[in-house]
Amino acid sequence: MIESERIDAAAVLDSHGLATLGRMSTAGTVLVIQDTTSLDYSGRAATEGLGPIDRKGQWRQGLWLHSQLCVDGAHGMVYGLLDAKLWARPTDRKRRVSTERNRLSLGAKESCRWLDGYAQCVELRRQLKTQVISVADREGDIYEVFRHYQPGSADLLVRAQHDRELLGQNGRVRAWLSAQAVNGYRSVTLPDRSRNVTLALRWQRVTIAAPVDQRRYHGVTEPVELTVLWAREEHQPAGLDWMLWSTLEVKNAAEANTLLSYYEQRWQIEVLHRILKSYCRAEQRQLRTAKRLGLLLVLDLLVAVYVLGLTHAARITPNAPADDWLTPGEQQALCVWHTGPPLTKPLTLSVAVAKLGQLGGHLGRKHDGPPGPKALYRGLAKLLTISDTWHAAAVYFAANKTSG
Repeated sequence: MIESERIDAAAVLDSHGLATLGRMSTAGTVLVIQDTTSLDYSGRAATEGLGPIDRKGQWRQGLWLHSQLCVDGAHGMVYGLLDAKLWARPTDRKRRVSTERNRLSLGAKESCRWLDGYAQCVELRRQLKTQVISVADREGDIYEVFRHYQPGSADLLVRAQHDRELLGQNGRVRAWLSAQAVNGYRSVTLPDRSRNVTLALRWQRVTIAAPVDQRRYHGVTEPVELTVLWAREEHQPAGLDWMLWSTLEVKNAAEANTLLSYYEQRWQIEVLHRILKSYCRAEQRQLRTAKRLGLLLVLDLLVAVYVLGLTHAARITPNAPADDWLTPGEQQALCVWHTGPPLTKPLTLSVAVAKLGQLGGHLGRKHDGPPGPKALYRGLAKLLTISDTWHAAAVYFAANKTSG
């Protein structure tokens, strides 16, 4: 299949995208989380079509991946991928100084992927007729993307990278907003659970000026109106500090906290890429061309989406039936493998995931918490063999019983 010329990565992604769209048909708010990562194949000298990547200042070779993950805004349930783009940089690509880059239009830059991703969110909003928000980290803080927003279309929620110039305030956003009164507070627990922190919240509707390079090189002068939301630890210089741009308006603390809860879901795409590299071992694949490698990478990426979705679903809806994730045969094989009674009704997600976690090495002690993606990936890999064996045995004994 991987070497087939009739199947390519785009066809696989299109099929997955249709299924994702179906799962979102009754969604409330859909978050489309964008992020880019590199895949290192420096040890694959014979693979054609790879390009340069940069890892910690060292030249390496590989591919770039830009993923768009769709999740539910209320609970973070994973719907699937809107799209994923793989590409290799030209081997003769020269590093440009900032003035050279600024002269180029966005369409001529690699960063055009953020605008393309937002355009897909706009189309998704048109199809779903529900709220769609494109979520991005600092790399997505691009003026041209903000400029393409139209009221009633897909919204934007982006972490600020640039200290942008404000119209009518004679200054830039950080200095101006830090002088404003605190609008509210939010208590959060850090992801590593090391400590609880209290964030001071400030928000304002502001108008940002067109960047200098846009005015100088491209004749673009129109300003953009956005909400800026700043959440930070006031008395910790190196503490948590998020400044967010959004097309959504914020009128009170409840709406500010909702926006922050949306941005907190961005971590899921980091987990997705970690599953892809560490558990699916995507960077260990060996194929002759980048095209064939790309097809296998897309399949690995869909496996990673499945593992991420199962992990999250078991924590959000533990009592839901496992039928959306495991076939009846897989559930039966899982029960029998654990020397349990034959399956009479579908397993709940919490029970199925606990059994899968044990297969993957999760000890299941009280203080261990629920199985994570690593244990579930290993458990699912073992379950494939177990369920195939169980099915073959069932067919064999059924045939012998009939013939006897």
